[in-house]
Amino acid sequence: MGLLTCLQMALAQQFRPVGGIRRSPRDGVPRPVGATGDPTDLGGITVTPDEAVKSRLQGKLKLVQDNIAVEDWKTAFEALQELLALPDDVTVVVERKNKAGEITRSFVSVREEAGRIIAALPAKGAEFYRAQVGPDAASELKSAEGDPKLLARIMQR
Repeated sequence: MGLLTCLQMALAQQFRPVGGIRRSPRDGVPRPVGATGDPTDLGGITVTPDEAVKSRLQGKLKLVQDNIAVEDWKTAFEALQELLALPDDVTVVVERKNKAGEITRSFVSVREEAGRIIAALPAKGAEFYRAQVGPDAASELKSAEGDPKLLARIMQR
């Protein structure tokens, strides 16, 4: 009850006529952007270095998915390795279809999405991936010799 009284008093003070002219206290001040209801709309806040980087990475993820769909494993895995080798992880928006065919948009880490794509590969793709990446990973593991930083870098890729 006390809160309602305070709000009424605040509103009455806010719109009190000054010099015979009734003004809103926000004249000349830009109004904040309201929420649109889209869960991916952050009201102008960016979570990536810039829009060009975000668009490029989203395009690269789409390229990977398209090449996996047509079983162009070499192109898909080259793009995946580029994503996994990024110096910094970036959050982007991806679109996925659920079982009902509805498209949902989600914020994801580029590295986590690349890992999810690798884990969901069909048998042919997984075999090709192991053949392409396995020997290099094994030699890197041997050369790391228990160095935590090197092991972490290998695990990210």
